[in-house]
Amino acid sequence: MTERLLSLEPALREAIKRALAQGRTVWLTRRYEHEGEAAVREYFLKPLDGRLRVGLDDYLERYEDATDLYFRYVRRSFAGLDAALAFTAEQLPVTVEDLRAALSATGRR
Repeated sequence: MTERLLSLEPALREAIKRALAQGRTVWLTRRYEHEGEAAVREYFLKPLDGRLRVGLDDYLERYEDATDLYFRYVRRSFAGLDAALAFTAEQLPVTVEDLRAALSATGRR
């Protein structure tokens, strides 16, 4: 486990768990600039077919529909929340603050 995962407070973890149990997707979209061009980073954590799916897309906005041109295109499947969060913390550029923001946005959908 990484520091980022260890710093995930129990209340946030439980809120994520509740959202997923309700069939909701935890989704985060961040817009930023890469070498003077508009770019997007999207992360999701969603329940599907009894498993948790984690995804990350990182791309220039002009390549939105061309996944072969993305900086990163990640899809993984996990049996449980701990494994999905560990992968997120260890392998993806997603912070605890990002998860909190994603969960907050999930509640508004």
